[in-house]
Amino acid sequence: MLWFRLQQLRSLEWKVRSQAAEKLGESKDPRAVEALVKALKDKDRNVREAAAGSLGRIGDASAVDALLEALKDYDQCVRRAVADALGMIRDERVIERLLPMLKDPDSEFRSAVARTLEIICGGHLTDRQHAACAVARMKWDDLASMGVPAIEPLLGALEDPKSQVRIGAVQALEKIGDARAIEPLVGLLKDSEPKVQEAAAWALAAIGDARAVMPLTVLAGEIHAKSVGATALGRLVERIIQEIPEADLIEVAHRAGQAEEVQQTEKQMSANATQASQPLALLSASHRAQQELLRRGLISKASL
Repeated sequence: MLWFRLQQLRSLEWKVRSQAAEKLGESKDPRAVEALVKALKDKDRNVREAAAGSLGRIGDASAVDALLEALKDYDQCVRRAVADALGMIRDERVIERLLPMLKDPDSEFRSAVARTLEIICGGHLTDRQHAACAVARMKWDDLASMGVPAIEPLLGALEDPKSQVRIGAVQALEKIGDARAIEPLVGLLKDSEPKVQEAAAWALAAIGDARAVMPLTVLAGEIHAKSVGATALGRLVERIIQEIPEADLIEVAHRAGQAEEVQQTEKQMSANATQASQPLALLSASHRAQQELLRRGLISKASL
């Protein structure tokens, strides 16, 4: 049977070659390794993917070098199969080659690499490497519980092309609450995805840093995110009112008159209470800022 499957690997039909590669893996016969290694360079991606999977099932360490070379394959499915195969073989020589691939653009490949690293050396990874693997596998709750070691990998994830990854990273950073996240989160207030902007706004309000006051004030004035920006600003102002610089307080307080004008306009245009939520939230933040300015002796009651 081994001879028959090896002959099938030479077929002109890719389906025959692919099936033969799979069957050779099921046999777990180490005599098939050499032929399967050659199949890693087959012109058809399905055959290459099947060959990688079979080499993993056979588990012969002699295939490791060829599999590492196959990580350069142009097809993402093949690369994922190769990463999984390396995890099944469990050869520690692959660790240094795989660690940089946790930053690969393909999220599914990153996840496969992370799984392999955890299988091979899960107990020997540094805290930062463990966090990088958790980011690749989108284990946001685990990352939040890690605390400080997770911050840098999470900050890197804020630049991921997938909005779901950026949102997950934002929420984990919110739970950690480290001030190093403030400026990157402020940057996300200009993200192209509204849900990312919203997550960043809530995170900034929750962490509580005066550097976020003006960016949230600006967001509260933008049509597409008025309600989110105003509500987040209100929460932040209430939390850290005594820490806000004078100039920022004056700017927030100045928004009171503008908010009242918007509120009156919206009431005239619609009876829907939700449409008035943004000016109400902004009005509350502005009044709170006025009260703080009064407490500091920077304005008089007459000016209110």
